[in-house]
Amino acid sequence: MSWPSGEIYRQAGQLKTQHEKFNEGGNGFPRPQRDKSLEALFNVVANQQNVYTKAEKVKDIFRVLELQDELGYNLVLSNVKQGWQSINKIKAQNASVALSLALPKSEKKDDKKESPKGDKRKKNEEKTERNKDDLEKEKKEDPETIAFKERKAKAIAEYEKQAAVFEEAGIHFGFSMLDTKPGDVKKNLNRMISSGLTRETALKALTIYPAEILGIDHIAGSISEGKMANFFLTDKPYFDKESKIRHIIIEGAHEKIKVKKKSKSKVEEGKYEELQGTWSYVVDIPEDRRTGEIIVNITGDEIEINLVDNQEPDEVEEATDIEIKENQLAFTIMVNEGNELPIRISLEFEGEDFSGTVSAEGIGSFPIDGKKIETPE
Repeated sequence: MSWPSGEIYRQAGQLKTQHEKFNEGGNGFPRPQRDKSLEALFNVVANQQNVYTKAEKVKDIFRVLELQDELGYNLVLSNVKQGWQSINKIKAQNASVALSLALPKSEKKDDKKESPKGDKRKKNEEKTERNKDDLEKEKKEDPETIAFKERKAKAIAEYEKQAAVFEEAGIHFGFSMLDTKPGDVKKNLNRMISSGLTRETALKALTIYPAEILGIDHIAGSISEGKMANFFLTDKPYFDKESKIRHIIIEGAHEKIKVKKKSKSKVEEGKYEELQGTWSYVVDIPEDRRTGEIIVNITGDEIEINLVDNQEPDEVEEATDIEIKENQLAFTIMVNEGNELPIRISLEFEGEDFSGTVSAEGIGSFPIDGKKIETPE
């Protein structure tokens, strides 16, 4: 339920009292008029239902807390992004919290996977001759630019540390995914863990804590006798970067996730050398356009294909189920959208251009076009 204004809340309380007196049947109290919008707040007035309020910024949080302090309803602050600045007031008023899982894009470059795209950049840099004066100029930055970068890095660090600050304050919280891509969930959780949040609390914030906030911890939020059998199993600890969901149990029904083993694909030696190299691509999706590169490597009779999305240039997707015939090439990549989603890409080549489709089961097919941008020496 969204945030009711003070006046509406008071009107709901008055109407609730009128209904109660009428139902008692005493003193000839007249039947109150019906008002469905106010009647919907009766459980809130009786503190039997939470009020969920989106409060991302500091001013939103303080404004909502002031109203809660005045009216006394059970409050859940949702999609909180700047809660560390109001943490004392949140704790004092015993408000429940759902922290946003969305984080600003990280500026860090540590522990990034080396990609074919990165290799290409390195080779180009090695081919470019630079003198000492040029390098010195590149190192110098305007003081305002340096100060801006420092402020930006500090702000990002505060967002990443927010969950750890709430944990240290002893406040139980869940997470909100209102503006978080499914594929960013584990990535952002690990950024929070790297900034001080313990894995134990991160797991509780995904399970038992939100169940407590919703008032359903007697049937959900943990695995124990008598509770709903809704959970999943991974092949490694969930927060490990490479962990995959292998089993899903919903209300006791078990489904095993099939694992595709990667293997080298074979081609007729010397036949498809014109496909080898780096190809740019464009995929037109409704309200979006994705671009990137497809890197085709052929060694002897073995073919390897990697895909790099320009939105995630440090993530390399390795293709499986490669099929090639004449001027047609098809392969599958796995995209992480909370769990792995297989994407089938089918291409038809004509010279140094190609066209085709990108298909995902249950989502649809979209056109893809591209051209060769680099041929191996």
